[in-house]
Amino acid sequence: VPIPLILLIILIAIYLVIAPVIANPSIGFLIASCLILFGMVFYYPFVYNQVELECIKKMTKFLEDFFDLKISSINLD
Repeated sequence: VPIPLILLIILIAIYLVIAPVIANPSIGFLIASCLILFGMVFYYPFVYNQVELECIKKMTKFLEDFFDLKISSINLD
């Protein structure tokens, strides 16, 4: 697929997302934008960089024990 076609499709997609917000702004769009922004802020350090906080490890261990969760030992070979 030629690069100019890809760029054109991306520009059309951006327009289709932004045009309704500009034409009829509402608080819902602001809330959705904030949720997306916060998701991206938390995604980068915790998923992309794989940062693990000690409190999250403790909570995970507690929930595994509380709900009696075990790692499956199924061999598909």
